[in-house]
Amino acid sequence: MCGKIEKRDVLFLCWSHFARDSKWVEEEWRYAFDQKGADGIEPLPIEPPSHRPPPEELKHKH
Repeated sequence: MCGKIEKRDVLFLCWSHFARDSKWVEEEWRYAFDQKGADGIEPLPIEPPSHRPPPEELKHKH
């Protein structure tokens, strides 16, 4: 899993209440954040951010 994230320029984070509650999604986006910073993650809200706020570290991208 993590090796693939390192090889990509951007992680597209499809954000919803399911993603928010998934430990796997959490692990992946945090790993990408640690490796690439916020510039390496592109959030794609599936639900309005007002209903499912993004992670604090990515709020400025919504």
